[in-house]
Amino acid sequence: MFPGAWPDDPLRSSESQYDNSVDPESYYIGGGDVFLVSAVELPSVRYTGTVNENCDVYIPDLGIIKIGKTTLSRAKKTIAEFVGSKLRKQVEMYVSLVKTKTVVVTVSGAVAAPGTYRLAGTFRLLDAVKMANNQELPSLTEFNYREMECRNRDSLRYYDEFKFLFKNDLSQNPYVYPGDNIALAYAKTRVFLHGSIKNPITGTVPIKQDEPLAEFLSLFTFDASADSGHIIIQRSQGGSAGQNIIYSLSRPEPFLLKDRDLVIVSEKENYPQVIAVSIKGEVLRPGIYPLAKDVTKAGDILDQAGGPTKHGNIDRAFVIRHKKMFSEELKRNNPKAEVSASTVENSVRPEINSGVSRMNTTSDFSIIRLNDHKNGLLLESEDEIVVPKKEYCVYVSGSVRHPGAYAFVAGKTRDYYIGQAGGYSSKADKTNSFVVTYYESMAQEKENGALEEGDVVVVPDSQQYKFLSMVFIPILSAIAITISTILALYTSMHK
Repeated sequence: MFPGAWPDDPLRSSESQYDNSVDPESYYIGGGDVFLVSAVELPSVRYTGTVNENCDVYIPDLGIIKIGKTTLSRAKKTIAEFVGSKLRKQVEMYVSLVKTKTVVVTVSGAVAAPGTYRLAGTFRLLDAVKMANNQELPSLTEFNYREMECRNRDSLRYYDEFKFLFKNDLSQNPYVYPGDNIALAYAKTRVFLHGSIKNPITGTVPIKQDEPLAEFLSLFTFDASADSGHIIIQRSQGGSAGQNIIYSLSRPEPFLLKDRDLVIVSEKENYPQVIAVSIKGEVLRPGIYPLAKDVTKAGDILDQAGGPTKHGNIDRAFVIRHKKMFSEELKRNNPKAEVSASTVENSVRPEINSGVSRMNTTSDFSIIRLNDHKNGLLLESEDEIVVPKKEYCVYVSGSVRHPGAYAFVAGKTRDYYIGQAGGYSSKADKTNSFVVTYYESMAQEKENGALEEGDVVVVPDSQQYKFLSMVFIPILSAIAITISTILALYTSMHK
């Protein structure tokens, strides 16, 4: 190893930290930058030079190098040529940036904390804005990122930050420089953008004054379904919608956007949609599976998922269809889908009671039993197939002598299970018992007939018992307590 090995040199060890972290073609040197200069064939020849406020580099024993405000790559070349000219032997020079300047900038406008900030020279324009806004970028839709102003003593520049954010154009997000005054204003002109676009910003989008439509759309990434030849522009006229204009990017014509224009990127006609369904519960391979519209049936997905496990109850498999339906349509298509939570007593198991309550309030799905569709159920996008676990029992809850779980016997009705539970208690409402079938967190009231494993038989309290227990008996108790209190007071007063 050469004398004075570089790994022990703090300047040399920090070299890659800075020299490799900046873009040499866009980083401009300034006061405070430090360079390390060495000769490749002469290990003993090493110099350090610091840039002053006039962008000159002073190297002890060699003098001052007049560089001026220039890029890092040009500065390195100038320094290498200067030092090389001072040596007797012509050798290759190596120049690296080992320390970056500290930059003082001012940020003003639509930020939470406008003011002056000291930043590392490797920070960029948006880093400064974020620093002045509690480490968050202000809203992209409310502020004018399209023409962000950066003023210095020798220049006034405007940057379109959307080109950086959406197209990774680093020239629109330059390194900060000493003395920069950065201003972010509120957006004055905006359009409404919708359609087949992948960018995270849609809806209200800022535009430049009289910006060409083609230039504006070039900022965005179109979805594969987008029809670039059928872009709809609707221009408001006096507060009302105007005539639609069809624009084609394949044959672009001059068209300037105006404030409050509506721009819609249409979808291609007959574009094949990629849709999927999910299957979960007791199947061998639960997950997401592709769906061919109007072709794929529930049985196809069950086969792809490997079928039920040994614990799965395929006879009770069902589909949850997440489709918002009006109440009349819901009742017509699935008459058992709504259950009134008020009909279920607290004696029902908590998970059933909560499921019934949710069912009564949302009505945003329907439950379809696979056994009810012998020819196979055609699936729709976002359907969920559920294969529940075998339970081997029926639950009896409410006003019976021995509430609990009882072994499931195929073909038996609610009366059988009520008998297994010891029959009705004295407080039971015998005429209004009912059965609840639950589907994960959802539940439905079941019609008369044979029960299935996992069903819950609910025997509510009679109205007479409710009156006695909730009204009459509490009143009698209150009266008795009052009489006892009066007698006690009377007795104490006559002793």
